[in-house]
Amino acid sequence: MNLIAYKHPKRARTSLIAEICEIDKRPSIYFGYYEGLLGFASLFYNYDVRELAGLFNGSGPHPKIAGGKTKKSFDNVINLISEHFHSKQRSLEDFY
Repeated sequence: MNLIAYKHPKRARTSLIAEICEIDKRPSIYFGYYEGLLGFASLFYNYDVRELAGLFNGSGPHPKIAGGKTKKSFDNVINLISEHFHSKQRSLEDFY
């Protein structure tokens, strides 16, 4: 799984991340941030980004697009997302 993160330098609508994802077309999870506004997209990767938005009391209209809001910094948000995925990883011993 790849996480592609963008910190928007100026005021941008949260849907911008979906447009970037649509142009880029990599099988990844895209994340956009501007002053606490969050946008998530996974148009070409099988992952429900509403799960990530839920970490920040957000949601979305369907599994491929979601958003949220936080007072955390860009770096803190990336760390929380990383911790979320690491906590979901399982070892081979979990299957025995």
